[in-house]
Amino acid sequence: MFSKQANSDYDHNMYTIYQKYQEALELANSLDFDDLLLLPYLLFKKQPEVLQKWQKQFSYILVDEAQDTNWIQFELMKMLSGESANITLIGDDFQSIYGWR
Repeated sequence: MFSKQANSDYDHNMYTIYQKYQEALELANSLDFDDLLLLPYLLFKKQPEVLQKWQKQFSYILVDEAQDTNWIQFELMKMLSGESANITLIGDDFQSIYGWR
């Protein structure tokens, strides 16, 4: 998909590097941090019965350093907490790793 949108040499080079990186991950039977977040999210969306199994495992979810939570991490928390929504977040805006942005 990205390759069709790549308009510059830079975009094409980045696409090539990304593809090689993904191939290396697959050859090593490995996942990167993004995969560890995205794949469960997609699995839970596609197969609600899997999500329900995991929801039964957690009565409460406690998140420390919540100021550093990204969108998909927060979505996973909400999904796993289910209808109970028993989530406690602890954080400090002054300690955010994203403060420099």
